[in-house]
Amino acid sequence: MALKNTAESYGSVSKWVHWLAAAMVLAMYLLALAFTNMEEGAAQKSLVTIHQSVGLIILAVAVFRVLWRRSDPRPPLPDDMPRPERLVARSVQAFLYLALLILPVTGYVFANAFGDEVSFFGLAMPRLLEKHIPIRNTAWFFHQWTAYLMLAALALHLGGALYHHFVRRDAVLKRMLPRGGAD
Repeated sequence: MALKNTAESYGSVSKWVHWLAAAMVLAMYLLALAFTNMEEGAAQKSLVTIHQSVGLIILAVAVFRVLWRRSDPRPPLPDDMPRPERLVARSVQAFLYLALLILPVTGYVFANAFGDEVSFFGLAMPRLLEKHIPIRNTAWFFHQWTAYLMLAALALHLGGALYHHFVRRDAVLKRMLPRGGAD
């Protein structure tokens, strides 16, 4: 399998980064669901630390993904794809990239403005700001609503992939699967 994308398929780097980000985003939602429904204590603090740590990894992966994508253009969408579908597909993809950057940053700012330390698997990260309730509230608003909107965008993304696979019967989904595409 080629490292870089071709006109027919995504390369191995794009595929690995895509599926790694997907797995981490799923883990983040599950962690958030778990720790927001727990009593405060050591177990909750551990899940929050894991959530923060994975968030920092997502930020690094998202930055890498944006840089990689700039140097390795994606395969084109099918020629027969209607223009409104192209617009929705590209808009959803762009929002997902943006959300992968916004969520870790707003989470980091929220934790600092709340007065908490951000840690990377127990290693204290630099404090960006001191406790500040208005900034905390703003960061939380953007963190929470970006997460909700990301769920909607992920539903559209997954729905589009399944639509292409089962209804249009084209290679849009296959070219992102680990052993799919023209490789």
